[in-house]
Amino acid sequence: MYLVFDVGGTFIKYALMTIDGNILEKHKVSTDSCGNNLNGFITLLSGIYQSYKEGNMIEGIALAIPGLVDVENGIVYEGGALPYLHKMNIGAILSEACDGITVALENDGKCAALAEVWQGNAKDCDNAFLIVVGTGIGGGIVINRHVYRGNALVAGELSFLLENMTREEVEDFDDIDNAETSEERWKCGKYIAAGCCSTNALRKRVANEKGISEHDISGEDIFQMAEQGDKVCIDAIEDMCFMLAKHCMDIYMIMNPDIILIGGGISAQPKFIPCIQKYADKIRKITHMYDKLVIKPCKFGNDSNLIGALYHYIQRYIIGS
Repeated sequence: MYLVFDVGGTFIKYALMTIDGNILEKHKVSTDSCGNNLNGFITLLSGIYQSYKEGNMIEGIALAIPGLVDVENGIVYEGGALPYLHKMNIGAILSEACDGITVALENDGKCAALAEVWQGNAKDCDNAFLIVVGTGIGGGIVINRHVYRGNALVAGELSFLLENMTREEVEDFDDIDNAETSEERWKCGKYIAAGCCSTNALRKRVANEKGISEHDISGEDIFQMAEQGDKVCIDAIEDMCFMLAKHCMDIYMIMNPDIILIGGGISAQPKFIPCIQKYADKIRKITHMYDKLVIKPCKFGNDSNLIGALYHYIQRYIIGS
């Protein structure tokens, strides 16, 4: 048995899995329950391990985690929505807290890509690009059926794709190293994908327009209100899908993959990917170069990161590739 974690900015999902990718059981806890610090994070994960080890033979731990991941050394950089992971050797720290068990970790977007290559909608493709819409915008690039990480581990990280900005606005940007608070770090959010077409961005936009706290509304709430005809929610969803469609077209022209897959919790909404496809179909009219563009959902939906994290563990420690 393997204990697999999918660490997100909102929830930490975890599952007990077999080596062939079957999920025997799964649960989730709020990421905020970590107390927004490394000690709380390790205590939470190791506590889950301790709760499972008595009745199960846990052979290893696999993590899908935000940020730039040095898979060779188990170190996380940046940490995405969890800045306390930055420069931490999560692999070694967690292993020590869990009886020295073997730990493998990989970026969450790349785990989702691995899941699709292993058993999902990219299993018959040589080249694929996966977009994960969540707290930020993650992604994974598959070239010749192998994950491509790039020379600085940032390949496929879409959160900082640029949205609309002017030359004058760029002059006001400050160095990120001077930011002392989360608000300062994200004050340029409206210029990047994570601040415009992530689930968090959707919630913030709707909350701001309705004069409520973003903590009082979820993505599910927004889609439900849109179904009921709420114009604020409808416009927010449509704009989000339009921006994501544009990014799909750009990705296609740069990489020309066999398929672009879209995952993340919001992808479970029945109208989400069709809405992206709707705008992609409108854009593709301008040139036949887009004719072979294929956009599909991830096969595994919310389970993509769990399955891909396990496959990364298998590649690294069992088959050694």
